[in-house]
Amino acid sequence: MSVELTIFKCQIPLTRPYHLAFTEIKHFDSFFCRLQKDNDEYWSETTALPGYSWETPESIWDNINSWIGSETMQDLKWNLKHGAVRNPFAATCISTAIEKSNSALIPKAVKIPLVGIISSADNAEIEQQLSSQIDSGFTTIKVKVQGNLAVDLPKLEFIQSVLPAGINIRIDANQSYVLNDAIQLVSILNADKVELFEQPFQPNQWDEMVELKKESPVPLMLDESIWTEEHILKTIELDCAEYVKLKLFKHGSVNETKRLINLSQNSDLKVVFGNGVQSNIGCYDEAILFSELNLSTVGELNGYLKQSAIVNNNLKFESGILSTVENPTYSESQIKEFTLDSKTVELKLS
Repeated sequence: MSVELTIFKCQIPLTRPYHLAFTEIKHFDSFFCRLQKDNDEYWSETTALPGYSWETPESIWDNINSWIGSETMQDLKWNLKHGAVRNPFAATCISTAIEKSNSALIPKAVKIPLVGIISSADNAEIEQQLSSQIDSGFTTIKVKVQGNLAVDLPKLEFIQSVLPAGINIRIDANQSYVLNDAIQLVSILNADKVELFEQPFQPNQWDEMVELKKESPVPLMLDESIWTEEHILKTIELDCAEYVKLKLFKHGSVNETKRLINLSQNSDLKVVFGNGVQSNIGCYDEAILFSELNLSTVGELNGYLKQSAIVNNNLKFESGILSTVENPTYSESQIKEFTLDSKTVELKLS
């Protein structure tokens, strides 16, 4: 008995560039795994985001190719478990498909509230985007800042001044701030309008997080600092944030992601879950996991709304809500024109 694995290396265009503090994304560098077993197919995904993660499209592809050279599924699982310590994005691509073949993330129809996005720094465009996001049903809207007070302060002051009642914002710095500037930034934030301030500093700047929390009128969240149990426990020990951001790609497997979410919640850390830089397969998987764990914060698994090219009937969006179908279908034809390379291997089950 054997299983067949096919890995697809793809480049998927976006509807418009997605601006982060450390880069501008015009396409997703996505990797899809198809596991064929007993006439059934199980699909999974990872999408690279250099700058957020140390893993690059090249390193992900190299690691995947190295691991699928295993002779048996047992060998592959061992390689994934140990490889995920340093390369969780690459490991997640394969391990999720294996876990799904063993009844993890059973497909079902779920509904998940999503976060919206404001990307502009121009007041007229901000008002237009805000109106559009509210009309689309979003009640929580993410705002990116750059680490430049001359740009960020007036932007946030303006957004807060025009924000309607019942709508709040998440502010994401993507590691772009230094402590003194971050203290100045949080001083203008209104806790009635701002849900949280996300990842102001570089991942290892724990002392700065401790100092900022003393000054901040709004809750703080760590994202790029949180990869393993050690990081969650450090957040708890230092009491330096009220929220942590978790994503399936960051943690190497479905089971490890579940464990870390449960650990966080049992320690009174609030969890924001979901990835804005992934395609439809990853978003579907995160939606099922979100529902299974009864998460209550607004989700960030909105990457599928940014892509322009893949025909996908497995995810719907209406009135700020992601809806999944009960029986998703995926096919090689959906990604054929965006596939740069692929590799197929057979592995013995034992």
